[in-house]
Amino acid sequence: MILPVRVTGRIEKLYVRYNYQPVRKGQLILEIYSPELVAAQRELLAVSGDSQLEAMALRKLELLGMPGTQAREVLQSRQVRVNIPVYSHADGYILESSVAAASVAESTPAAPSSGGDAMGNMAAAAPMSASAAPALCSRR
Repeated sequence: MILPVRVTGRIEKLYVRYNYQPVRKGQLILEIYSPELVAAQRELLAVSGDSQLEAMALRKLELLGMPGTQAREVLQSRQVRVNIPVYSHADGYILESSVAAASVAESTPAAPSSGGDAMGNMAAAAPMSASAAPALCSRR
């Protein structure tokens, strides 16, 4: 299982130390700063008087990956959370995403490549390198 990332941002603090580190469900993995989440929290505070708009703003935060409990805490405290904690959603182990991507590529058959796009752009067919962000792999 891979830890989904739904927003752009940067990792502010990483709580895992090495590849294949075991993690438990609910364990704090990292804190992320995301301008999208900050803006969505400000929207929530701006529309907090209208229950229908408030529900829609809460749903937007949930779709961006912020748990509903944290979004409600923003409403109660009237303070925007700059660093959002990310917790493990399953028991498993941490694996660097480039290693995880390589293992997924090995287990799936390669699709035939045309060698470029219609404009002759060979870079479009080149594989993209994966980032060094951690991925969560569940135990089997």
